[in-house]
Amino acid sequence: DHILCHILSFLPTKYAAASSVLSTRWRYLWASIPVVDIDASQHREFYPILNINVNRTSDIAFQNFVSRVLLLNGAPHIQKLRLIYDCCRNPGTIQTWFNVAITRNIQELELDLFSSMRGEFVKLPRKLFTSSSLLVLRLSRMPLDVPSLVCLPRLKILELRRITYLD
Repeated sequence: DHILCHILSFLPTKYAAASSVLSTRWRYLWASIPVVDIDASQHREFYPILNINVNRTSDIAFQNFVSRVLLLNGAPHIQKLRLIYDCCRNPGTIQTWFNVAITRNIQELELDLFSSMRGEFVKLPRKLFTSSSLLVLRLSRMPLDVPSLVCLPRLKILELRRITYLD
């Protein structure tokens, strides 16, 4: 199972979860992968097939999917969380995802959180800026409020793209 989990960790979470139909042995294997890679645009490709309108309902369904993936993940720690999401209608839910990742000693965090809604943005938790496990931090298309105290002793890579700094 270790080798299968390693192979599945290279796939986006959506495809790793889809592998559960291959056999009963693979059914819950995807939930043990320490890599969570979710791109909202890939999920929306299936909305027309499933007769789901791209609106608030589908956004809530996507948020529920991500919440379940993070909460049901059985890996001892989350090695990587990659999240590309272009809507922040419920910043509190997204902050919960970050808190789960931080408490699970995340090593690599990649966020692209573009919001077309004015005034709505996701605020990164203060705990993220003092994480002792974070090695890689990549942030794109989001406002960033950096606290006065930042201590990331293991950080090796920091990438900031199209970031708006808040006062």
